[in-house]
Amino acid sequence: MWAIGTPIRNPYWASEPLHYYWTYFVVPATVIGNAPARLGLEIQQVLLINALLTGVLLIAMVFLLAWVVVPRAGPVAIAVSLALLASSAEGSYVVVDLLRRGRSLTLVREYNIDAIAAWAFNGLRIDGLQRSLWWVPQHAMACSLGLVALVVSAASGVRASLGTLALAGCALGLSVTMSPFLGASFSLVFGVATLFHALRAPRRLPADLARCSIAAVPVVAAIGWSVSTGVLEGTSGAMRMGLGGLAAHSPVVALLLSLGPALFLAAPGIWPAVRAQRPALTSLAGLLVGLAIYYLLWIPLDEAYIGFRAGQIILMTVPGLAAFAVAGLSDIAGRWAASLVIGLVFVVGLPTAAIDWYNAQDITYREMGPGFRWTQTITPEEADAFRWIRRATEPDATVQMEPIVRDRDTWTMIPTFAER
Repeated sequence: MWAIGTPIRNPYWASEPLHYYWTYFVVPATVIGNAPARLGLEIQQVLLINALLTGVLLIAMVFLLAWVVVPRAGPVAIAVSLALLASSAEGSYVVVDLLRRGRSLTLVREYNIDAIAAWAFNGLRIDGLQRSLWWVPQHAMACSLGLVALVVSAASGVRASLGTLALAGCALGLSVTMSPFLGASFSLVFGVATLFHALRAPRRLPADLARCSIAAVPVVAAIGWSVSTGVLEGTSGAMRMGLGGLAAHSPVVALLLSLGPALFLAAPGIWPAVRAQRPALTSLAGLLVGLAIYYLLWIPLDEAYIGFRAGQIILMTVPGLAAFAVAGLSDIAGRWAASLVIGLVFVVGLPTAAIDWYNAQDITYREMGPGFRWTQTITPEEADAFRWIRRATEPDATVQMEPIVRDRDTWTMIPTFAER
């Protein structure tokens, strides 16, 4: 909650397109309508509850997919914690760089810490899962629904019943309606995983694929709905295929900075997991599809978008492989050796999430960022104007801030304070 005259921390995506992030605030307010008033709740409280429950569901589904691959609580808990809290080496990179140059560590407040791959190397950045919980519940819900289908794939492969396959398809279709690109991407992961499972019995390959195609029906219907209702309006021809855009800049360094700790534990688990367990094929499919999207798709009008979505797919599917590696390391090298390796990985990865957590709520830092202010303030007169908009306009009204006079980094003022 914010008081009149109190500064608010400027969102980290201030340098990115306006229209995309506007959805986060406008859609829930439009859907909920007057429900908060009837329940005695402020709209911010409803949004907070929505985001909290969506985040809990998302992490639960990530855990469940990893559990299907490796039904051992300890390794799965470690792998999921790594994906959520210590997947990126960007924070460690900044800390080491500041120390090397003899600068104060307080300067980490000046960094969009989870975007150093872009800031320092002009590469394609990947946001950590913590930002999926904080900023984009619609994408988190789309991922949760997609993970429902992947759990079916990992648990049953091509042997699932027709009803189960239809249920998985419905989950993927609903994922498309929440976030078309993510839903389509998870559908692709499901398809690739199905192919991997079917290849284990080549003689039944055509029949198995035909049988599993029932899951595609709700996805096609959801895509048709998205087209017919205008959800995909303006996106035709926006995407490019092939290595290009930001992914072509420092392609290895940017990926390792963004996902190095997570991939460090996941990579050793790939071959033994695939050899020993069928469910791991689904996690492998998620990793391969995520990397393919990261490197081979790009949108010239919003080059960072692909990195966000590819990163979500990778981070939500690799915990199964990482859990397999953790379990194997513990069994072969012993618990103490495994703890040492895992501890080192967390030491490298934790600074990013810790700094990001601090910066996200820091309203005391008033300096300019690269083209925008880290902290925005509202005056009492502006607060009066926001109250007037809430009082004088319908709950489902769309109110647009003047785009020329106002800077881009004030885009959140209307949806946050005027609730429109």
